[in-house]
Amino acid sequence: MSELIHAEVSGVDGAIVSLCEIYDDSGMAYVSVDTVKSHRRKGHAHACVKRALEWWGDSIGRADNLHWFCEKDNVASR
Repeated sequence: MSELIHAEVSGVDGAIVSLCEIYDDSGMAYVSVDTVKSHRRKGHAHACVKRALEWWGDSIGRADNLHWFCEKDNVASR
């Protein structure tokens, strides 16, 4: 069974500034997060991933493994 868990964090004006998705597919899960460039380094990605992981952890049939990776040149994510 596939499941997509989606979390977002909004800025003061209500616009989405960070988005996290966890795609859970047959025992393997993958996480991705993206934050609007002008809102980076303010804790939004951390809050967004935390929220998604809480929802994912509470879901029935969650995967046993969660995989996250970033590109070598993605210094902020490393």
